[in-house]
Order: sequence, then structure tokens, then C-alpha cells
Amino acid sequence: MKKILRQIGIIALTAVIGFSFVACGSGNEDDIEVIFSNITANGSGTQTTTQLTLTFSQAITDLSAADITLTGVSNVTKGTLNNSGTTYTLPISGFTSGGTLNVTVSKTGYNISGSPKIVTIYYYSGSIIDSGGGLGPNNEVPGDTLSKQAVWLFMNAQSNKAYTLTAKSDETFGCNFQFSGKSNITVTLIGSGGEKIITTNLLTVGDGVTLILDRNITLKEQYYNQNDSSLWIYKNGALVMNEGAKIISGGASIGVYTAYEGATFTMNGGEISGFGSAVNIESKFNYTSNSTFTMNGGTISGNNFNDTWGSVIFICGKNAIFNMNGGTISGNTNTSGCGGVEVYGGTFTMNGGEISGNTSKLGGGVHVSDGQNSGGTFTMNGGEISGNTATLGGGGVCVWGVQYNKVIFTMNGGEIYGNTASYGGGVCVYNEGIFRINNGIVYGSNAGNGKANNAPPNNSSSGLTFYNGSSLYIQDKGIAQYGNSLSKIPVEDNSPYNYYYRETTINVVNGVLQ
Repeated sequence: MKKILRQIGIIALTAVIGFSFVACGSGNEDDIEVIFSNITANGSGTQTTTQLTLTFSQAITDLSAADITLTGVSNVTKGTLNNSGTTYTLPISGFTSGGTLNVTVSKTGYNISGSPKIVTIYYYSGSIIDSGGGLGPNNEVPGDTLSKQAVWLFMNAQSNKAYTLTAKSDETFGCNFQFSGKSNITVTLIGSGGEKIITTNLLTVGDGVTLILDRNITLKEQYYNQNDSSLWIYKNGALVMNEGAKIISGGASIGVYTAYEGATFTMNGGEISGFGSAVNIESKFNYTSNSTFTMNGGTISGNNFNDTWGSVIFICGKNAIFNMNGGTISGNTNTSGCGGVEVYGGTFTMNGGEISGNTSKLGGGVHVSDGQNSGGTFTMNGGEISGNTATLGGGGVCVWGVQYNKVIFTMNGGEIYGNTASYGGGVCVYNEGIFRINNGIVYGSNAGNGKANNAPPNNSSSGLTFYNGSSLYIQDKGIAQYGNSLSKIPVEDNSPYNYYYRETTINVVNGVLQ
């Protein structure tokens, strides 16, 4: 119902402004949704793998071995698929070496998320596998390729230990970093002797594992399904991205994805580019799981979102959290929906950093709305939102409410300036959304016939002031507050273009909200 109301609201806004576009948050629900949740393989360093075990969220009618594709290890022969409820077993044979096996499941009439998955399989020739020696300096794992290093790691990893995998050349690599019965394992991925491009169609971080992408590593994500990611963070898994690392698209539409309890992504530096959605943090399963993205540095740029569900950075569900302390989100486009950053239910706290030069239909910089009836909050304590463009409302920020006191943008500091929109160049508030300003500046935003002002007046460096250029737009019971009251938001020079309001509970007298 919230999604329908949201679509109706956007269509109504389109009629007022003279544009037409597709609402955010709609999707295809024709196929049966199934989650490919887990895969395991038997075998060990002294026993050849003979069986794969696949687990789904529900049984799949008439699923057979023909619907399962195995790649990554040569000459793997599939037997007959059997199942007991949601668990399926697949015998395998014929291969003469172990390695990382990619398992893809596709069935007509089903939308199977979580596919493909990867699993390590073993081949035992009758003698103990040579591990290639012990750990090197900085806990470097032995082996001349990442795939060989991963096999060593799965055979030898211990809880509460740190390991380093070193890419010595460009290569194709996939790995499911999950260690059964072990915890608190840190794996650092680095490149030796300059940038190394690692092409992957699936890289996952499991329970109790921290994966660090460090210097000289470029992950190039490939994936056959344009609606998914090759880099997943599972329950209680952690991904850390440091300066010198890159995540780029080689066909995948999502850069980093998580929808699992306790999953975290920390970006200290580096670059994410070329995707539709660069970072997707969802409380997807019943919209209650606690997933967090913290951005301390780095750049997210050059991403172009054109799907019907999501955004360049998508924070979805009441326990989805985005903390921005630094870094830059710039030069991204959302041609089909809302926001460079969309808070669709969930929490976004901006303490620093920059959101600039992004383009979308509503909320060129940030769009806040009521996702899955969980509300949505954006608190701005510092940083800047500048130079963004919305073809409809809210060049800097758009606050779209559905129910009173559910969607709130609180501004305690920072600056919003130089943004452009048809209405509300700086901030727009729709349909019972709330904008509370305690401190900060909104200026130099251009909308409609408003006058752009690219720099604040010389005597204004702080305060609660809206300057020229239709900085604030309020419509359909939207509310703007100074602190917790509906009064005393000062406006310089009583410009007639500072506010536009329609059917609201706010009155403007001589340019000042009363």
C-alpha cells in the first residue's frame, strides 16, 4: 500500500510540474521469489568431493540437474539431483583437480536470488596435497595464484587469525569466504607490484570474517544477471575498503550488496564506479535485519542507475544504516527514480563529506521517503550537498512523507548550496514529510524563475538562513520547522522566490515562516 501511495503521489506531482516519469520503488512480481541461501561440498585435503548440497528458501517444482550450471573447475560431471524439502543434493564426479566451483541455478517461472554461489571442491590423488609451505611475511598465504592461496587458507585457517592473499598478476577469482566452525578471521587482499585486476563473478564474505580490499586491488565484477551483485556480505560479515582499492563493473549492476543481520561495509578510501547501484544496503528479509555502511573516505562516482527499484546508493528498511563521515559521492545519475542517495526507510547520518554533481528526478543529492512502512530519517550534522540537479523537486534534498512524523530531515549543520530543480532548488518537502533546521545554511539554489547565487553573502558564514533562489519548496501538508516549532526561519531580502507552498500548514509573511 505504501508503494502504491508513493506512486500516486509522484504521478500527482508530475501533473503539477508538467513532467512524466516512472515512480521509484516499483518492481516485477510475476515470478516466484526464491532465495538460494547456501551451498556446501563434502571432501577435504585427503578426500575427493563427491556431493554438493544446495539449500533454498522454498522447494522449486521440477528442479533438475539440467537447471544447475557448474563452472570454474574442468570436467565436472553432474549426477541426478535429489531433494528433501528445501535441501537438494547433487552428486559430482569426473574432475581431476580441485578448486573454486561456481554454481548457478536458473528455473523458468522463478526469480532465484543469491545465485550464483561458489564453493571449494577437493580432488585427492592418493598423496597429501602440498600446501606450498607456511605463511610468509605479514601472514602471506603461499601459492602463485589467488585460487591456490584460497585452497591453502580453507585447509589451514584458524580462528582469531589474520591472513594476506597476494595477487601477483591479473586473474579470474571467486571465493566464498566462510569458514565452518571458525570465527574472527581477517583476510586482506592486496596486489603485488602495481594494480592487479581481479575479475570475479562472485565474492562473498561470511559469518565472522572480515575481508579487507587493500592497495593495488581492482575488483572487476561480472555477473550474468543485470539485477544483482558479485560482491555480497552475509550475516555478521564485514567488508573494509582502503585507499588504493577499486571496485568497478564488468557487467554487474550492483557494486556492494548486503541484506543480512550484522553485515557491515566500511569505506576508508578507494573508488566505486561504473555500476547502476554502487552500494545497496537493505534490511531485505522482513526489513528488520541490521546492516550498516560507513563511509570515511574514498569516492563513489560515475554510476548510472536506470532500474525501477533502488538508487545509486540505496538504504532500504528500518534497520538499514548509512553513516557518512567523509569522502565524496559525485557525478552519478539516476535516470528512473529518486536521489543520488535514497533513504527508503532507514537512517542516514551525514557528519562530513560531500554529495555533489548528482542528477535524478526527485532529490538530486538525497531523497528520503517512507520505505516499507518503516519511516526514513536523514540527519545532517556537517558536510555539504552542492551542485546537484533534480528534473522535478528538491535539487539538494527531497523529503517525501506518507504519514506524519515518519519521514524527517533534520539539519544541525553543514551547507546545501548551488543545487537546481524545477521546484525547491535546495530542499523540497512533500506530503507530510518534515524538515527541521537547527543550524546550517541553504543558499545559492536555483529553481524555476529563482535567481541562482553561487556563493553566500560575505557576511553570512553560519546561521539558519535561506538565500535567493527558491531554496525551500513545501507542498501537500509538508512541514518546515525551526527546532521543534513552526516559526522563525529567517529569509534574506524577502525574495519572493525563497518559498513555494501549496496546501500546507505553513504561512509565509514577508518572506518569513510564521
